[in-house]
Amino acid sequence: MLGKLVKDEIKSYRMPSLVVFLMALFLTVFFEVVNFIPVQKDFEQPLQILSFYAYYYILILLVTAVGVFAIVRFYRTTVGDRGYLTWTLPVKTSTIIWSKLLGAMFWKTIAFFVAIILFGIYIIGKYKLFSQIQVFGAIMKSDDFHAILKDVLTLDNVTTFLTVLVCIFITQVGSQLLIYFCIAIGQLFGKWRVLASVGCYFLTNLILQIVSVICMVAVFTGVGNDMVESVMVAPRLGTFITKMFANMAGVNILLTVIFFYFTNMIFKKHLNLE
Repeated sequence: MLGKLVKDEIKSYRMPSLVVFLMALFLTVFFEVVNFIPVQKDFEQPLQILSFYAYYYILILLVTAVGVFAIVRFYRTTVGDRGYLTWTLPVKTSTIIWSKLLGAMFWKTIAFFVAIILFGIYIIGKYKLFSQIQVFGAIMKSDDFHAILKDVLTLDNVTTFLTVLVCIFITQVGSQLLIYFCIAIGQLFGKWRVLASVGCYFLTNLILQIVSVICMVAVFTGVGNDMVESVMVAPRLGTFITKMFANMAGVNILLTVIFFYFTNMIFKKHLNLE
């Protein structure tokens, strides 16, 4: 049953997400054209800087729109006008939450990679790198490039990179469940559910930020300046970054479990659709 619910969630985002991706592609082409507009030298650099920042922030907004779709769908299908239909399904409350989460993360991941690809295309066009493909090919065949690549693709660096990616993904999952948790809290307040959900979100984030700052201050105060200076030297820096992000991932896993547990419990025992 979980598989069917996940497929339904994925299909529900298909059309709005496709529209967002097509808009992002159109804007990429548009700003590429802007970069090739012949202008006076005095205006060329300001125009390119302006177009770069405009494209960057618009692309971020479009990618964020996919996350907004997930929030709106979760709200509508759990505590909104389609809530009764959702909660009458012959499945566990946790199964419904899992399906919502997996569907949302699927499209958010797709949006992330689409944004990277489009941004890469924009950068290639912006700096006219298409005309330098032969130069890049020669560089990639050189011994110096192979030596640099060998130094970069060490086991420690790859481990650090993968640890950072895993931490980012877990953080995104936790952020999504935090929103679900706040909606679950907000629906307890009846007609004030939207305001209560927003308030709960900001309050929870504030508490988490305060705790994070206190923990960071405690850690760096405990290790001392000498330890910090010794860490900021390769290869200790890579090990330090790996451990730091691994610890962050562990904390985020714990928060994710907590948010999921309380979201499931509230919807299971204290559902209020009035």
